[in-house]
Amino acid sequence: MFKIAEKCNIYTFADDTCIVFSHDDNEHLHAVANEKLMKIAEWFCSNSLQLNTSKTKCMFFNLRGESAHNQIVLHDLKYHCYTQSCNCGYIEDVSYHTYLGVIIDKNVNWNKHISSLINKLRFSLVLLYKISQVASPRLCKMIYFNHIQSHLQYAIAAWGSIYKTALIPLQVIQKKAIRIVYNKPLDYPTSELFLDANALQLRRLYAYRIIMLFVRGNIDLSIERCRSNRVQCTYVSGSIACTTRATMSIRYHLPKLLNAIRHGESVVISKNELRSKLFDCDVEALLRQ
Repeated sequence: MFKIAEKCNIYTFADDTCIVFSHDDNEHLHAVANEKLMKIAEWFCSNSLQLNTSKTKCMFFNLRGESAHNQIVLHDLKYHCYTQSCNCGYIEDVSYHTYLGVIIDKNVNWNKHISSLINKLRFSLVLLYKISQVASPRLCKMIYFNHIQSHLQYAIAAWGSIYKTALIPLQVIQKKAIRIVYNKPLDYPTSELFLDANALQLRRLYAYRIIMLFVRGNIDLSIERCRSNRVQCTYVSGSIACTTRATMSIRYHLPKLLNAIRHGESVVISKNELRSKLFDCDVEALLRQ
């Protein structure tokens, strides 16, 4: 199937598959999508497989606010339907969808995912509070990492770069959780608590995850080393940001973070050393620059 589908990107995990088409022209985009889906359907048929149409969804991403006018047709090859005028069903066009536990919306503002994450964390917060009444701080810390931080750090490299105001509810819940772990009042400062627990705050957690992805080679971005002696930084972005959304992306956050935590000409690789570097630097100020 990967050899058949050209002009598109296919991402698979277990039995979940995501096919991404992109083009500047909407009409051409839908034409290519219908053409390639026909070839994929033929591959399914030749390999005695069947596509689950009820679970197959289509989402049209457009940051300009334009809506999709054409629909993606899912042809039934048993009746040899190969034209747009047939009576075959359409793939349902949705405004948001859950893929691998992450709610992706067509405007890529992550509001749906943040709302779902807040509900999960509130339930975990109640669980942590009840257990803290009878458990030791060591056990509460384990529960924090298992039920609070595990939800916060999941796919944070994708959604963690959104506007700061959208992250405030998550930051409030995280601070409440760390206060519960140490049995502190609601107005107690949390910086020392996070440091003592070796738990990164939300923005530092986002910085930690994208740096580790870069060091491991799991993301391919146009991050280049600066060759000029006049420039103090080592890493620079390979493209220019033209919009506010672009300045909030990993492509522009990562060079600033790499320059802040680098040691000489190399990037800190050790996890513990990276955590220590992130605790020492003002991550929020770096991401605002």
